[in-house]
Amino acid sequence: MTRVKKRTFPAEYKAECVGLVRDGEKSISAVAKDLGLSESALRRWVLQSETDAGRGDTKELTTPERAELAQLRRDNRQLRMEREILKKATAFFAKESIHGGGEGRISRGFLGDQFLGQPFTRFCSEQRHEFVD
Repeated sequence: MTRVKKRTFPAEYKAECVGLVRDGEKSISAVAKDLGLSESALRRWVLQSETDAGRGDTKELTTPERAELAQLRRDNRQLRMEREILKKATAFFAKESIHGGGEGRISRGFLGDQFLGQPFTRFCSEQRHEFVD
């Protein structure tokens, strides 16, 4: 089964098609048939145009809001990926610091002040590591 390639149309073309529907001379289905479009695509364009003009459903997002949402989702995905990388790097370097070539010494400069609470210093003493300030 072959998939039909999704066609993309410029905003100006969509606006012209919506204008034909708004003139009221033809229905959405008639305009879609004349232009070789699917009725559902033209209907979505008309609804989106109404929303952008402030006349549509208040629950729908305007085109700029949709673009902003898409950008925020991309940024969020990127930040989550970076956070995971940093978590893995932190675990790796902490393990190397404790078990690696540091001869059992853990320094404040390597870990930073945020890791030096009561549980961490207790962990160092239990593991018989010397904490170097």
